[in-house]
Amino acid sequence: MIRLILLKLLLVFSIGIIYSQKQIKLPSPINSANFQTISPYVSYDGNKLIYIQKTKNSEVLVESSRNVDGTWSNPISIDVVNAFDSIKYFIQSPVYSQDANEIFFSLKYDKKGANFDIYSIKRLNGKWAEPEKISKIINSSKNETDPFLSPDGKLFYFARNYENNDFKKFDCYKIFVSEKKEGEWQKPVSLPFPVNAGCDRTPRIAADNKTLFFTSVRNDAKLGYDLYFTKKINKNAWFSPDPIDTISNIEDESFPSIPLSGEKLYFQKGSGKGKKRNESIFEYNIPVQYQPEKTVHFYGIVSDLNDNSPLAATIDIVDPNTSIVLFSVETNEISGEYSFFLQKGKQYRIDVFREGFSHYFFNYNTKKLKKFTEVKKDIQLYPEVNLVLNIYDNEIYEPLSAEILVFDFVTKKHKS
Repeated sequence: MIRLILLKLLLVFSIGIIYSQKQIKLPSPINSANFQTISPYVSYDGNKLIYIQKTKNSEVLVESSRNVDGTWSNPISIDVVNAFDSIKYFIQSPVYSQDANEIFFSLKYDKKGANFDIYSIKRLNGKWAEPEKISKIINSSKNETDPFLSPDGKLFYFARNYENNDFKKFDCYKIFVSEKKEGEWQKPVSLPFPVNAGCDRTPRIAADNKTLFFTSVRNDAKLGYDLYFTKKINKNAWFSPDPIDTISNIEDESFPSIPLSGEKLYFQKGSGKGKKRNESIFEYNIPVQYQPEKTVHFYGIVSDLNDNSPLAATIDIVDPNTSIVLFSVETNEISGEYSFFLQKGKQYRIDVFREGFSHYFFNYNTKKLKKFTEVKKDIQLYPEVNLVLNIYDNEIYEPLSAEILVFDFVTKKHKS
């Protein structure tokens, strides 16, 4: 009897695991029999989705938003990309920046000798601005695609094509990364083995800034493209990647995206060949062993204390023990909104400032962080303060007439 009960419990537990790892095909209007759904990417907050709608006659970059009830809105064409030039061109691999106010994508003109280069568009006043090609140090005479900006804005990942004699049937790429120093992107370097070990594409760094999901053809090429997972050990070293074996199969899986909490994965699944090829977007509950480390997501608005108008300000995330600035973020110039992530296991000081305004700072400790946490913190700065000083004699405490000089703490210059 006890054995029977244990067997039933084990069966229920196993079913629970299988169900929790179920791949769910997103419903209409995202997936449809009328078009292929290509290169999907879900924003960090999980509320926006960009992808390419492909039909027999067109490929269109579209954007959808999550409704209050959890469904997705009808996709809207991003016209500044779809119609920005009269010459025919192809687009692929769109991704959002951390705050979803910038989109990176690759583009190739339909002419002899053309290559894919990486472009970006920014959302200004609620509208997308015209596309701009990014730094020449990243774009080269080869194909560059699969762009991705790290959550702290300091590293830019992408894929560059190369010939691989072991996988001649595939269009092979290597994953590269460029580091931003003093506001400029540096010469890209390829990620080391064992990350680059076959045909490797679509690098996606999770909110913890160390967990990498990517697409690869390696080992048994008969399985095609599969999703892999690894973690950064230090700047130049990574753990050996593992296939997400609860997804990997004979179908092609690619273009992963991992929203805030790191518990869900969105990806493209392709099956069939030629005219019978089908590409769709799926949602998947990530098993614990593949989840990124937990983070804290800070977000809010920086505004003027006097009239509540939004402010363009700088936020430095600082190591309080060394005073080293770990990374910086800028608030949105129009809305004053900001967003950033803190890794677990550290002490932080957050400095908020704008020239001509007061300085605000606070400390935050993530050493005991056990789950993904979101903190909404609105911050107000002020351009001036009414200061009342009483000057007394230090010994007899009688009031004194005195001259008061005010100096700028940074420049050390006298303020009149």
